[in-house]
Amino acid sequence: MTRRQARRPAAGFRVCCDSIAALAPLVRDGGVLFAKNSDRPALECQPLRWQGPSQHQAGSALRCQYIDIEQVAHCHGFIGAGPHWLWGLEQGVNDQGVAVGNHSIYTKDPLATAGLTGMDLVRLALERGDSAREAIAVVTELIGRYGQGGSGFIDIEWPYHNSFLVADCREAYLLEASGSHWALKKAGGGGLSASNHTVIGRDWELLSEGCERHAAEQGWCEPDGER
Repeated sequence: MTRRQARRPAAGFRVCCDSIAALAPLVRDGGVLFAKNSDRPALECQPLRWQGPSQHQAGSALRCQYIDIEQVAHCHGFIGAGPHWLWGLEQGVNDQGVAVGNHSIYTKDPLATAGLTGMDLVRLALERGDSAREAIAVVTELIGRYGQGGSGFIDIEWPYHNSFLVADCREAYLLEASGSHWALKKAGGGGLSASNHTVIGRDWELLSEGCERHAAEQGWCEPDGER
């Protein structure tokens, strides 16, 4: 199928890909609640998928949606949902109790036509993450090596950057990634939410190496390192 070219959403374009994570003290019994809705096309099927733990030859080729990456020796089992035609997932939880969901975001960095999609990264985080922090490390390492890219839609050429809400039984984080750069924020007060726009400002916990320098070189922030 040949994809049509898509333009960046204009003002007034409504999207509603939202996630929320709630932890104690917001959750009375001390558990964790994680929820996500998806702004996929209304008639696009998103089957629920289950995959058990699996063993592989480390370093062998793993085909994601558009590119090959290196496989790891052990993959966690997961249950999740994603568009029927995609290798990756929009949301899911693995057998370690790690939950991940992604959202398209739009930044000033250019969009790549090939790379890992946000849905690829959700599945890879679930397969490889023992905890929320480990799942975040998986995503940040992979976008540093392979970059984000490739259309997230079957009929139009529409690549985008991604944010990720990641939680386990103890903590939750918001990761916003533009190209190979990213910012990380930890849940404070027991909860976090994410939608289709960037929200991390001065309250980041970690930044990718060179993130501030990259922004300063582009004229998007002051070169003295002020947030």
